[in-house]
Amino acid sequence: SLKAFNLPPLHPPPANSAPEPEQVEGPFLIVGFTKTEKQVSPNAHLSDGCMDVFAIPNLGHVGLADLFLRVGSGGHLSDSRFRHWKATSLQIFPSSSSDVFNIDGEVMEGGRTEVEVLPRACTVLCADW
Repeated sequence: SLKAFNLPPLHPPPANSAPEPEQVEGPFLIVGFTKTEKQVSPNAHLSDGCMDVFAIPNLGHVGLADLFLRVGSGGHLSDSRFRHWKATSLQIFPSSSSDVFNIDGEVMEGGRTEVEVLPRACTVLCADW
């Protein structure tokens, strides 16, 4: 199951209030999160203090191909099979210790995983070309 802490885009809650978590359960073929604009999450923004989280159930080969073909036009965003949230943190609870998943190229096996946005945690300096 997933627990994502929802926030309205670009409007973090006051410091003294905690957002209510939304828990989503079910077998998911794909669970992803991004911090920058990609076709799958075109409303992601590096400075909004949130990550864009999405989940796709096992749709079978044809259903998954159909959904992926909609990504180029943005049609996946209005498809009820594509679940999407803005979140400041995410917890993944595998249903079995034998579940295997991949986070940024690292294979994780069956353990609870937490991801949290750390706004302004680093400063990036680059040359002005």
